[in-house]
Amino acid sequence: MKNKRTQFGLLLALTGVIGVAYLPTFFSAFNGDDFDYLRILVFNSRGLVVGDAAAWDEWFLRSITGYVYLRPFVSALALVDFIIGNVAPFGYHFVGIVIHLFATFAAYWVARNLLRDKFAARFAAFFFALLPIHMSAVAWFAARNDVLCALWFLLALFFFMRYRRDGARGNYFWSLGAFILALFSKELAVTLPAIILLYDALYYPRDLLRVPARMRRHAAYWIILAAYFPVRFFFLGKIAARGVEYLGEGLWGWIDALIRYSLFPLVSDVTAEMRWLALAAIGIGLIIFRARREFLFGLLWTPLTYFLTISTNPSDYSFYLPSYGVTLLAAWLASRARFLRFEISLRARAALAALFLLASGLATFLWAQEYQRATLVAQTITQQVQAYYPALAPDARLVFVGVPDRLPNDVIVYLAGFGSAVQVAYLNPNLSVQRYDKFPVLLDKLDKTFFFLVDHRRVFKREDIARDLDARRRCANAQTIARTFDFARDAQGWEAWNQLADFSARDGTLYMRAEGNDPYLGSPALNVSSFNLGDVEIVMRAQSEQKQLRGSFNPIFFLTSNKNF
Repeated sequence: MKNKRTQFGLLLALTGVIGVAYLPTFFSAFNGDDFDYLRILVFNSRGLVVGDAAAWDEWFLRSITGYVYLRPFVSALALVDFIIGNVAPFGYHFVGIVIHLFATFAAYWVARNLLRDKFAARFAAFFFALLPIHMSAVAWFAARNDVLCALWFLLALFFFMRYRRDGARGNYFWSLGAFILALFSKELAVTLPAIILLYDALYYPRDLLRVPARMRRHAAYWIILAAYFPVRFFFLGKIAARGVEYLGEGLWGWIDALIRYSLFPLVSDVTAEMRWLALAAIGIGLIIFRARREFLFGLLWTPLTYFLTISTNPSDYSFYLPSYGVTLLAAWLASRARFLRFEISLRARAALAALFLLASGLATFLWAQEYQRATLVAQTITQQVQAYYPALAPDARLVFVGVPDRLPNDVIVYLAGFGSAVQVAYLNPNLSVQRYDKFPVLLDKLDKTFFFLVDHRRVFKREDIARDLDARRRCANAQTIARTFDFARDAQGWEAWNQLADFSARDGTLYMRAEGNDPYLGSPALNVSSFNLGDVEIVMRAQSEQKQLRGSFNPIFFLTSNKNF
């Protein structure tokens, strides 16, 4: 009874600290890939509810085009979120934080079995709860698969530990069930059989020679894993997005990501010197603590569980599960009463741990505020567009310049989700939403095309762009051609002004060779009234043997009434 009250008290304490640290998340909107998932939910909701095969295929198997995901458990939970709360962000964030709370409590149970120390296990729970690197996985609805995967992964390991301790077959089957749920939450779960092997080897070394018994304990995990890959191939048509041929390509970047995320937010960029220093520190640690199973298990956990990201782009949200290795190392160090030659009392360790956790919680809170700011920027942009045009034609085209992908601190605002954000805001899946670095030349559908300039979080409608393009369209459709140049016989009055050689006209083309970085070419005088300059369109076709020209960019000048325009 006392143990239950203690655990319930710990759960309440974890609820409190997580609630405070992630408080800004409760008031956040959506960002990034959130909008792509919401788009499918909003426009396919009826089909999903009635069981339409095409809608289910898109939601449970496709989700976002180009991704190779088989995460039906995550998709099912998001569908429940949508049925209950529609597109109100509070419910999605609340569920994500609750999952993080459960994963944290599972981390505590595993730490109790691994570290065999109450102080260390409690420190591990609070450390895991307040790690700033968890922010994106917890606060970002599209990344909740990492939190769900970690929850089932840790529970699978915990029940296997219970099974090894008391031999109860029920715990073994609970472990296998949790493993299956982890596999269909995120692909990182394929590393669980290796983690269980590592646990068995370090914590039950006397059983190493009992090969048949060990094989019986582990065979089911490997059988499930072997069946998982054909299932992925059956539903997705492939096993993974990228193969083993990319392992060497991303090795150093992967190592740098391990170091950077393990020390986040203290380290934001890893230099070559820092990389070798970190590897040297790990080597020294292995020499000093090679006999300590807790140290070895925590140290190997992180690279093992993060291994699959080596052929992709390692991300902070994918570090949620691997960060448990960092948690175990920190908790083990915090539990040591003697470090090198210094004796540290329990009270001193508790005080140091409290200060560390306070700093970590503050960093998480501040990082949550940055995520909230990014989501509010995303929300504000679509709201301003709707304020300009509350209703649009079903086939309208919206053209944007300056849409932010990230905040200066690298927190995601939109990335690929911008088009879906606008479509969801207007409840119109047929809207054409286009993004450019500069306004393009579009001459069709100008009556249904709307141009916007985004400057930070402010949106300006650019009706002048539509007017200018319409004038250009009329010019392009005009039948009057004022002047053409035919270089079949001569240069037609064109002159080489500066740093040009071999200037000649042949075969209908004007040839020249640039001899410097600042060549100039002059055309004959064109008699055009200055009042008509805005209606003139000049077409020039040029070709170079070099794909990329060197030198400064020089505009074309036209001489009218002895003045340059």
